[in-house]
Amino acid sequence: MICEIFKNEYPGYEHCILCNGNDESFYVEANNMEFIVNNASKKKFMVIEIDDCIIKNEQAKCDFLFIDCDDDTLYFVELKGKKRGVPYAIEQILMTLNKCSINKFYIDSKSVSAYIVASKLRRPKIVSAERDRLKNELYRKNGKLSIMLKKHEIKV
Repeated sequence: MICEIFKNEYPGYEHCILCNGNDESFYVEANNMEFIVNNASKKKFMVIEIDDCIIKNEQAKCDFLFIDCDDDTLYFVELKGKKRGVPYAIEQILMTLNKCSINKFYIDSKSVSAYIVASKLRRPKIVSAERDRLKNELYRKNGKLSIMLKKHEIKV
């Protein structure tokens, strides 16, 4: 349902939908980082490019959005290379969530999670008020935050 809502809220952005189907796996990669959805259950997914496609301005935003169309679940993904690190990735996801929070596809979703795949993890810098704010926002939407090194795979 939320996949159709998303398409209705973003007419003319079909070119931002990278995948739309029930393949066995979906993945995105950038900055030598990789995020994979292992879709053994063959659920319908949409993979959407957010950065410089759905959101084109200079504000901070995450790279991709994966939508599980069968379970009405959103996965916001940031692939973070060496340039700015995890604290900035958290800011990017928070800004994207803030922008999407007024949209019906976000409001109607049953769960919202965020995934950061980074080239480096500096634990002391990851603990921050912004991280806690993001975790609380995701918790309110029955989701979670996961920060991984280089490659992250989830199974649905």
